[in-house]
Amino acid sequence: MKRNSWRRVRTIAHLFKAPESAGALDLLLEASGRWPESVAMQTQGCAALRTLLCDDDTRQASCVPSAVENRERAAGEEHFPAYRRVVERAFGLEAQGRALMLLREQAMLLLREFCCRQDRIHELVFEAKLLPVIEASLKDGDERMIRASLAVIRALAFSDELKEQLAMESDVALRCVAAVQRHLKSAPIVEQGFGLFANLTMRKPHIAERLNGSEFRVFAVGQLVLTHHADKPSVLRSVVQTMRNVATQDENAALEVKESDLFETMEKLVTDHENDGKWRSVVEISKQFLREFRADDGLRKKAQYNDYY
Repeated sequence: MKRNSWRRVRTIAHLFKAPESAGALDLLLEASGRWPESVAMQTQGCAALRTLLCDDDTRQASCVPSAVENRERAAGEEHFPAYRRVVERAFGLEAQGRALMLLREQAMLLLREFCCRQDRIHELVFEAKLLPVIEASLKDGDERMIRASLAVIRALAFSDELKEQLAMESDVALRCVAAVQRHLKSAPIVEQGFGLFANLTMRKPHIAERLNGSEFRVFAVGQLVLTHHADKPSVLRSVVQTMRNVATQDENAALEVKESDLFETMEKLVTDHENDGKWRSVVEISKQFLREFRADDGLRKKAQYNDYY
């Protein structure tokens, strides 16, 4: 089914169904349980559910995203167990080659949509114990699998408890840095990876210091990304946010900033894209970065005086 068709289905999946009737989400869950051993069925079922829960329609950015209520319903007490079974069933099936890759990819992308509440993150990681399966996919050479793994771990990192486990109590975060380094030219991987690093380092100085240690140097990796993906605002948003988090919390990174030409790069991002809506987040984060290091003199507007003065 085409993407626009799925968007129309998502709109009617829950909001406009009769109260006594099953909607599209309910029917998909039922179908998934009817053929639990079918790899093809579970793959397509996960993909369809993910599409109905995911906000991927950017045509009307000012409107409330169409999938919000669907996602809240899926994470609710009544329906969440069924969605959890779908993901666990997909991870438990055995397949070979591309079939396995597609199944795992869609299961992980569906799982990402559930990670919108702290209690659901805790249940999926500590009760369902799905993190090892997700982490194992980082070792896969396929870029789509690595991107999906990073996307899920990025969502998990919204939980402060998981931040500590991912970055300090295990080497999961460091493996994520290594995966990004291996695929530095892949924009989707870099975007998800640095989105994860931004979440992990937000108000966490000890995590910022560890990720920027001598072995992985996430700040230096960010500088390389600024060169490779200078024309991609979705990538630079995550990168600039991570670099800002690290530089304001780690002394070594702060010293790197002062000794590099990063301030000039940030200033150029602002002046080149200040009036472009697609770059708004990048511009605002760059301005904040420069203000915090008192390096925004060139961007401050001069005082204007009226005729009296």
